[in-house]
Order: sequence, then C-alpha cells, then structure tokens
Amino acid sequence: MKVKMLIKKLQKMNPESLVVIPGYETGCNEVRSLLKRKVVKKKGEKQWWDGDYVHSDEEPDDPAIDVVFVSCLKPVKGGN
Repeated sequence: MKVKMLIKKLQKMNPESLVVIPGYETGCNEVRSLLKRKVVKKKGEKQWWDGDYVHSDEEPDDPAIDVVFVSCLKPVKGGN
C-alpha cells in the first residue's frame, strides 16, 4: 500500500480512533512513530514469519525502495 492510499483510507475513519498494530504474539500496540527507511525485496527462500523486505544494508547491490515504517516504539531523540 502506498502512502496516498493509506491517507485515502484513513480519511474515511473516525479521526479520534486509536491506531494499533498487531503485538508480537498476542494483543496489539498503539502506533507511536512513523519512520522513513530504505528497504529491498528479500531474496531467496524465506520462512513464513519472514517479511517480504529487508533493510537495504542487507542487500546493498539492489536498488533501495523508500518506505514508511509504522512502529509501536517511541521515536529515538534525533531519529527520523
């Protein structure tokens, strides 16, 4: 999903609704930060729990894609 599609979908929601993401194993966590990152499509075989993308440092020869990482962690001071 691209940012513009996410914005379009969120505009249809109650603006006072809490935004959450799945917890590690159970429950859910409040979104606390949006981070800009660069990723690449993961190569080779992967386990069912692996994501489709990895940090661009892991595949430095592949062209990186700009992404927005939705996190439940508090942003680090000085981070983006």
